[in-house]
Amino acid sequence: YIVDDLHRNRRVISEMQAQTLYTILSDMRGSANNALILVTTQLPYLAVQIFAVLVYSFLLQLVVACSGAVGLALEGSDRPAAFLGYFTIMLCSYIYFGLLRLYAEL
Repeated sequence: YIVDDLHRNRRVISEMQAQTLYTILSDMRGSANNALILVTTQLPYLAVQIFAVLVYSFLLQLVVACSGAVGLALEGSDRPAAFLGYFTIMLCSYIYFGLLRLYAEL
């Protein structure tokens, strides 16, 4: 309506400028609509479940690997390496479970 008013009633812009402005506004409106669709579309249930299985399997592998490293460290009385193994398990579990929870809520 504003472009029509500027062109017909006030004669501020020419017919060519009005058409160009309509085209630009139409493209902007379409792009905004596409962005809104991407933001508001829910993720498929299957994708969330596959992601959850991947996270759980990675954490299981991490626990097995770090447990072996902690066992070797404690066997050799290397307390800093044992602490690093425990810390790695706790930190990665906390981060990945947090990300999984955020992903599931999307």
